[in-house]
Amino acid sequence: MHKFIWKVILTGAGDRRYLMSKIAYNSDVPATSKILRKRIRINNSSDVYNIDLMLNDIDPGEINDSIAKTAAFIIVAANITDKSTLDESIRIIKSLNGKNVYIIALGDDEKYRAEFYDRELEKLNNMVSGYYITSLKYDIEPVIERIVNNTIERMNI
Repeated sequence: MHKFIWKVILTGAGDRRYLMSKIAYNSDVPATSKILRKRIRINNSSDVYNIDLMLNDIDPGEINDSIAKTAAFIIVAANITDKSTLDESIRIIKSLNGKNVYIIALGDDEKYRAEFYDRELEKLNNMVSGYYITSLKYDIEPVIERIVNNTIERMNI
């Protein structure tokens, strides 16, 4: 069994506090704190990983290389009802220059998904470790588990 505490940065122009709350508590009420903890257990091959994710809400203007280096991974939040958040996400991703970055486009109503053209997200695929589009209606745990599994593989632990 492996135990870790990982710093996770949430940034972007999307609703970061909603996303933090969804990850930590599976709630659609926005977080009131800039730091939350999420415990996750991953069964990967023959190993078990107990990981505390320390979710840190950091404004995009505060992100720099030294802060990014301290994170196991970075989630850039976007909003499926506002295409300008995708443009801001692209700017942030370019400034992070190849870190372990994921985009999560979140919304409470997927009928607006067309605002976030899938092909535009696909263009970002070579710039990020992954991207996900989801709704506040759904459990985000499977998305976080995939990101954690990818990070375990990337870290070769």
